Amino acid sequence: MKPIIIGLAGEKGAGKESVVNVLRMILGRVDHIRSSDVLIESAMSFGYKKNEISRAQLQEWAKQADKIFGKGSITKGVKKRLVESNLQIRIFDGIRWHTDVEMLRSLSNSFLIYVTADMEIRWKRSQKRKEKAGEDKATLEQFAEEEKAATEIYIKEIGRRADFTINNNGSPKKLEEQVRLFVSSKIKANS
Repeated sequence: MKPIIIGLAGEKGAGKESVVNVLRMILGRVDHIRSSDVLIESAMSFGYKKNEISRAQLQEWAKQADKIFGKGSITKGVKKRLVESNLQIRIFDGIRWHTDVEMLRSLSNSFLIYVTADMEIRWKRSQKRKEKAGEDKATLEQFAEEEKAATEIYIKEIGRRADFTINNNGSPKKLEEQVRLFVSSKIKANS
């Protein structure tokens, strides 16, 4: 059976990680590959700790990687991980660039999900999770400004090309219902 590749696009704090957790609950073991992991692992090889690396640093690093190695350099790193994975279900979490979408679409049996939520909800979530250095201290205005970064500006546009959209403004139960609908209408329907 061909592997199933699920790409997740969504603004920061929209709930991509929550979608991954629900997919795990429904589908079992999955390989969760994040584009930021390619950059974080590189930074950690230089001695930095994961919680010391800010979103702004990752965004700048991604832009510089494209300047130095060519457009889609991070995408190539993610594709290598997706193709080499031994698991049946492979999730690419963090689609941000058109090169990411092109790469996903080049792989057979792939689906793109757009996860979205209102900005204030996403900001409050990011305050709580403290995933990146300084995230918990950002004001709503700073949070909104970060969405103008080169790594963020195409997400809504990419979302319009998605096979399935999840609006995550509601409860965890509502999110689970939407993920289950995706699984039954896209994955199981195409198996």
